[in-house]
This record gives sequence, structure tokens and C-alpha cells, in this order.
Amino acid sequence: MRSRRGKLLAAGIGEPSVVKALAALLRRDIGLEAPTVTVGRAQAELQDGRLFDKAPKSAAGVRSVSFPAELLDAVAHHLEH
Repeated sequence: MRSRRGKLLAAGIGEPSVVKALAALLRRDIGLEAPTVTVGRAQAELQDGRLFDKAPKSAAGVRSVSFPAELLDAVAHHLEH
């Protein structure tokens, strides 16, 4: 069962697995120099609503993804606050 926020994010992005990876991101996963996001885990929800981080199903699930430089200021601001 996915939370309402998760459903909205999945609808906006179009891929539920992306939402799960985004939910598990930590500050250390964000590289402002490159700019990249390192994806190495996903978040899952138990039937009782508790959340937990899990490892990817395969080595291909661990990856670095570049994000547009235009977002750099917004991401840096978010990490500072």
C-alpha cells in the first residue's frame, strides 16, 4: 500500500520505482560538484505503514544520475535548510 504522497509522486514522475528511490535518498547521496544523485537503495512500505530502506534487486540498481545544472541552486538551497 502506497501513501497518498507516494501515489502523487508516482503519477507525476510516471514510475513508482523512481519514487521509492527518491524517498530513500540521503544528503550524502547528492553531489553538488557534478551535479549527480547516487541511487543505492529504495524505500518500501509495510502493510502497517512502516517504512524501511532496502537494497536494489541487482547491481544495476546502484547508479549515479546527473541532474540539470539549472536545478543546482534549488538543490543546494534545500540542503542548507
